[in-house]
Amino acid sequence: MGMIQVEGARLRSSAGKMRGFGSDALDIAPDPERECDAADNANKGFMTGEALQAIAKDLKDDMKELNEHWEDTAELLEEIAEDWDGVDDDQAKAFDTIGGDLGSFKVPGL
Repeated sequence: MGMIQVEGARLRSSAGKMRGFGSDALDIAPDPERECDAADNANKGFMTGEALQAIAKDLKDDMKELNEHWEDTAELLEEIAEDWDGVDDDQAKAFDTIGGDLGSFKVPGL
């Protein structure tokens, strides 16, 4: 039989990594329009400017959407970590109660 082991701290660490991925996605194309203008200027006579601007806009939009996805995932991981820690604490308290009850248990003599 398998075992599932969850640690809130690791979930929170993963959430931080997700946020880092989102930030990296935004950094991929911080100013694609400038790069496209430079490419268009270097290729005068070709019809590249409009196409490059469309690609730049799509890339920027895609990276923004990817960042939002990573942020949503990070928030979800943090919520799961909080819920898991709460359940873990509740179960620990329940076992403490049982342990306390067993502490006063006396084995009947024969």
